[in-house]
Amino acid sequence: IRNLAEQQHFIYSINWHSSRTGFFSEKVYYPSNWASVHPTPDLALSQTIGESVAALIMKEDNTGPYEPYASSGRKGNAHDWFYKAHGTIQLLIECGTQNLQPNNDPPEYLVDDTCERCSEGAYWLFNRALGYNAPGAMLIGNVTDVDSANPLVAEVIIEEADASYFDPRLTDELYGRYWRPLLPGTYTMRVVKEGYEEQLVENITVNSSSWKEEDVQLTPIPEVLVNGNVYSNGNPIDATIIVDNGEYFDADTIDVVNGIFDFSNYEGEHQITTFASGCVPNIQLVTFPAGTYDLDIDLSEAVEVFTEDWEGDLSVWNIMGDWAITSSSIIGDHSVTDSPDEFYDDSSTATITTINPINMNSVSNDVNLTFWHKYYVEHDYDNCYIEYSFDGSNWTELAQFSGVSNDWVQEFISVSEFVDHYVYLRFRITADEVLNDPGWWIDDIKIVASTGASVDNDIPIYRSELHHNYPNPFNPETTISFSLSEQSSFVTLDIFNVRGQQV
Repeated sequence: IRNLAEQQHFIYSINWHSSRTGFFSEKVYYPSNWASVHPTPDLALSQTIGESVAALIMKEDNTGPYEPYASSGRKGNAHDWFYKAHGTIQLLIECGTQNLQPNNDPPEYLVDDTCERCSEGAYWLFNRALGYNAPGAMLIGNVTDVDSANPLVAEVIIEEADASYFDPRLTDELYGRYWRPLLPGTYTMRVVKEGYEEQLVENITVNSSSWKEEDVQLTPIPEVLVNGNVYSNGNPIDATIIVDNGEYFDADTIDVVNGIFDFSNYEGEHQITTFASGCVPNIQLVTFPAGTYDLDIDLSEAVEVFTEDWEGDLSVWNIMGDWAITSSSIIGDHSVTDSPDEFYDDSSTATITTINPINMNSVSNDVNLTFWHKYYVEHDYDNCYIEYSFDGSNWTELAQFSGVSNDWVQEFISVSEFVDHYVYLRFRITADEVLNDPGWWIDDIKIVASTGASVDNDIPIYRSELHHNYPNPFNPETTISFSLSEQSSFVTLDIFNVRGQQV
């Protein structure tokens, strides 16, 4: 079924099913509204289709039509996958009652009667696909090469009906054809393909009376062959180069052996990240011209300003939440995770923050924060943040991640704004009120630069601070964290009730 979907690019589909228990009988499910509060971008369209089909199928006892529902749970339903992967509006129709699945074969008249009644809804869906005797709002067209007129497999994005968790909605291989069912309205379409200029088409009006056809011609971008060398201290070295190809395309990873590399790409501006063991990562914006381009990269020897590999304990970190060391790791034996018990809580926030600030005085401007991580959080609604603060109270975001990254990924972030400050570093994960997930794993954090912190300025700053207790509210216990401005072997913590009485 998956292979068939990838070959045929279905616009609509029906998944016929029947209920053994009768509990789900005579219902039509359409995609999707997670936990009844997180709708998909096309929910209103799916709802009109699901309700229209359901209204035409009468129940076995003739008491009324089938009942339409948006699917609301993430349990691998085929209709939800068809929508996410291909944009197909697939209906799950639970046809008939438990009479269809008795211990013995059901009588022929019952099977025929059920099929006849259900076919009314299927015919309506055919008519909508054809734009005949049914609302047929549809955006269609062909994507071709402007020079050769050859069809192109390109991604078609309707900006008003797009989501971060969508797989690319691609035109077909044979004609470069796309079909996108929509509600009547005005839309913006973006068409992208690697090696071609992006095309933005605005103010496309779609109505129910006829299909709206919008053909797109894409202009090729000239190719470039990049040659170069990677050095450190004048010597060629093994390294890795990552070429960022923009929001809609995967980055290219190039292995550099003995300092020599070459790769093909396209004219234009690209972010190039080069890194090697023991060196400061080099992050630069490079504008490639058409033809050939020579690029030499010199990596400086790294000074480690700050490191955390989680092979010890968490004593230098202030924790709010369930952060704990885990055996899942990319380097060494351990990493840290916010969800040691497999899933984070709904409506939760968990932070792990350096107790003492990191001395960045006199550190060189080529300073980088690097770390490995993987994450599994709900797209758009739950988020992972990396933040910094100069005072431990006001925080600035460095990066944000959401969705799913099942494999370990190394991140490189230029942090020249840290220079000549004492800096607190914080990792924070937030969740809304529904749909908890496995969470976030972080490993091998480093801040590196070609010049380290000045010894003369290496005066640690400590602040006395009482942190929020966690969990709150609680029963029967909670954890109260605090930090001190100086070492002490004796601490008193007084707790008062809301009347101001010491308890």
